[in-house]
Amino acid sequence: MSTRFHIKQAASLVYQGGVIAYPTESVYGLGCNPFDQQAVTRLCQLKQRPLSKGMILITDQLEKLEALLALTSAEKNRILQHTEIVTWLVNKSEYTPAWVSGNHHRVAIRITQHPIASALCRQLSIPLISTSANVSQHTPARNTTQVHCNFGIKLDKILSGRCGPLQRTTPIIDLHTGKVLRN
Repeated sequence: MSTRFHIKQAASLVYQGGVIAYPTESVYGLGCNPFDQQAVTRLCQLKQRPLSKGMILITDQLEKLEALLALTSAEKNRILQHTEIVTWLVNKSEYTPAWVSGNHHRVAIRITQHPIASALCRQLSIPLISTSANVSQHTPARNTTQVHCNFGIKLDKILSGRCGPLQRTTPIIDLHTGKVLRN
């Protein structure tokens, strides 16, 4: 199980441009600094995923995302009051890097509730890229053995721990329409 030391070490690696893996509410995630284009590009290369698809950002506090989002007060309240584990598709601001949003005018965000992912986010003053730990079109990893099988030594750090109760990736809901885009 990941200790406070491991989590601090992983956060330091994120600031240094590293790509890490960690458990989330549903599957293992790959993460990096969203403001580091080289790190995001490296993560996408590992996944064999085009940058044009966009990425999910996670954090422990909505405030860490606010500069990257164009949200009304009502939209902020809806996100904060929602109790289920969900990823929201929201309008991005002019400060969202193109390599994070891809070819989209929106960006996906989640306030993580997983104890390890949340502890990692608390160590960071920035949000964290979060995408499933798998090569595109393959089954996402749910444990460290699967992460090692998918990526070997190509990652800078793997935080160990159990994934949350969801059996597949988190649902994505369009904040504006309420439409479920991924279930």
